[in-house]
Amino acid sequence: MKRILLLLSGLAFAKEAAAQTSPTPSQVTLSRQLNELMRNPAKPQQQVLMTMNGCHVQQIIRDQQTDTGLSRPVAVSVSKGTSEWAVKIDESLFELKMGFEWPQITKLSYRIAGQEEDEPRHYEIVFERHQNSRSATISLPLYTTDEQVVKNIVRRLETQRQACN
Repeated sequence: MKRILLLLSGLAFAKEAAAQTSPTPSQVTLSRQLNELMRNPAKPQQQVLMTMNGCHVQQIIRDQQTDTGLSRPVAVSVSKGTSEWAVKIDESLFELKMGFEWPQITKLSYRIAGQEEDEPRHYEIVFERHQNSRSATISLPLYTTDEQVVKNIVRRLETQRQACN
């Protein structure tokens, strides 16, 4: 009986380990380039990161030098299906995490942003998501004025999206 339980638990562990994928080299390279371009030169203390692992994408916005005025930390997280978001705030930290699966994204595009005088001109990649009768968009800033770089990144992101559909 112990052997059977040990065998079954070993099989369950192996199945779980197989389901957890590692990012592909192209995902690592693309994430690294995105992370460099998403850094706002006017806010060097702020991190904007994007990670890809298989068909899952996660964006993290972290500001470690913000004055929130909170005396107690606050943390909220929501997970629904394959999407999730979480916010963590304390005296000097603001962190927002958002995650989604590529099959939820129905369209990728880009647009010029930063037309306000206090923000440098840059591009945004727009992820459009439609579920049932609801739709939402997620925007990623790319602090570059080189449209060819942006087109190349959108093309590579589209390749990742198509591979998961």
